[in-house]
Amino acid sequence: MNAEEQQLTWKSGTFSHKIKVYEDNNLIGSLDMSMMSKNSKVTLYNNSFCIENKSIWNSDSRIVDLNTNDVIGEMIYTKLLGKAKITLDGKSYKWKSKDIYTSKWDLIDDHERVYASYHSAQTSGRINITTPHPTLILIGLYSYVYMNQVSMLSAAGIV
Repeated sequence: MNAEEQQLTWKSGTFSHKIKVYEDNNLIGSLDMSMMSKNSKVTLYNNSFCIENKSIWNSDSRIVDLNTNDVIGEMIYTKLLGKAKITLDGKSYKWKSKDIYTSKWDLIDDHERVYASYHSAQTSGRINITTPHPTLILIGLYSYVYMNQVSMLSAAGIV
């Protein structure tokens, strides 16, 4: 990890729909999402956002700033390829899996600059941030959880 990089960790319970995000063992944020709900709440450094899916089964989402109720972005998923396109504050980013197990992934911009690298181990993981952006950082974690939920539903023959 470079001197400029920041490292966060995250944890969730085995069947929990809430993920807690830590910096130096201090709780700094959370991601609250239920598999059967179309809305999720994301909080980091006292910034709160809602991710609104068009429906439980639709992968297109809007990102809403809960302080202003403004739509600040959107996400579009390519479920079969382990990728997502994220537009936030007029800029485009990509969520890209780095392995077939989706245990490692990056959040990059259109110029392939890495904003954050993620690593997952079941119910916990770490986030190495190279370019700080509070909203974008948790959107990357949300994308991972969402992709895993879709994979589980697909494996069960529900989607």
